[in-house]
Amino acid sequence: MRFIYCITYLTLLLLTSGRSYSQEGTENLKYSIDEPSNFWVLEMVDSLRFETDLCDNCDSPPTFIRYVDKYGAVLYRLRYACDNRNSVIRIYDERGNPVTHCIVKDGVKDCNDFEAYTNFTFSPDLLNVWSCKRGFNCVAKDRLGLFRSFKINATGSACTDKVRELSISTEFERYAWYSAEGVISDQKSVPVTYTGQYDIQVTDPDGCTNKKGDMIHVYQERSIPVEGDKILCNDEITHLRSEGYESYRWSNGDTTDHTIIEEPGSYQLEVTNELGCKNTLNFEVMGVPERDIRIRAGEELFYIDQVIPVSLELDGLDHEDIKSISWTSTGDLTCDDCLTPFGKFEGDSDIQVLVEDRYNCFYEHDITVEPVGVFKEVYGANIFTPNGDGENDIFTIRSREGAATVHHLTIYNRWGVPLHQVGKHEINDESFGWDGKQNGAPAPFGVYVYVAEVEFIDGSRQKITGDILLAN
Repeated sequence: MRFIYCITYLTLLLLTSGRSYSQEGTENLKYSIDEPSNFWVLEMVDSLRFETDLCDNCDSPPTFIRYVDKYGAVLYRLRYACDNRNSVIRIYDERGNPVTHCIVKDGVKDCNDFEAYTNFTFSPDLLNVWSCKRGFNCVAKDRLGLFRSFKINATGSACTDKVRELSISTEFERYAWYSAEGVISDQKSVPVTYTGQYDIQVTDPDGCTNKKGDMIHVYQERSIPVEGDKILCNDEITHLRSEGYESYRWSNGDTTDHTIIEEPGSYQLEVTNELGCKNTLNFEVMGVPERDIRIRAGEELFYIDQVIPVSLELDGLDHEDIKSISWTSTGDLTCDDCLTPFGKFEGDSDIQVLVEDRYNCFYEHDITVEPVGVFKEVYGANIFTPNGDGENDIFTIRSREGAATVHHLTIYNRWGVPLHQVGKHEINDESFGWDGKQNGAPAPFGVYVYVAEVEFIDGSRQKITGDILLAN
């Protein structure tokens, strides 16, 4: 009754005095004039917008808003406060017939907050959003799209910034930011320093909540791997490869994840990751000066089973530059990883060597050696006649070829007494031979024994013994 009294009182006041009302009802006034059947709107707006209190102790001016739903139906909403505790809300249809009403009491949220939401269509379903007893129905509010829209904004760039601030532009009552580690902030904005999924739950003045999330990328330094030798050995080529990115551009023009480098110099690789961020790597490809190795095996002429040095000759390569050596041979070598092994070969043999330098460059060489056979037949005459006729007068150790040195020679009589002893001398040298004398006098006719040690040209030695018949 108080509502009807207020309306009647204000209407009569308008008819008996000059009108003074705000401009907020202009559209409704125009609508009423265009549609004379809705003249009641003009009367109500005039009365409510009149600059005087609707009732005693009103805590806010009355509002009267016209809505059109998606079906074209027109509804009007009237809200006014009759005292400081209670608000009255009424909904009318286009003909001015009341649809529903509510008196909202202390401590209960009322539907006047709808006025804060500008992007919605008023329809009969909207009436289910609020309740005089329960306050807002958050499920219906969300279904009707009445929750304030918001989105997550991130400052900076995922390609350059190591710290990005996340925020939302819409104001809410409460905020809760989440990451994989849990709640990280209750403020409207939060700084983040690592890439991950970030969610925010907001609570509006009606106690309704909503949650949104996004994958936020934060710049982190990432290496650009380039695999392959960055050293060109003896004018060779090198294959380089990278991985882990969406696209590649090498400074030599290649646009795949691999490239071939043929010349030493400075190069650059530009990569693009899955976010479109670009990064570059500058690197050098070094060229090693031309180098060579060569095998030398003993002298130009050597013999079967003769022990000879096998040397490695270096051209443009110093000993300290050598990282590893590997020898192989069909003959016998004293070592397979030293600089100068010794070898012995029973016949034609192959020798190979592979050298790696400190730049991981490899050098190889191989030769075939052909040792000469050694004739090892040595002898002493089993009869000699030291009678001065110039024939067979001297006994000595003899050899056609192969033997080089007699290390010692001793002649014994049949009782084991040495009659002739000489040291090292060249084989076939008669000046070291026995002339058939004992203590300066001719030795008696008979059988004598000789013992000698002979060294051959291949370095081997042989001990020989035999009988000598001394005749006149």
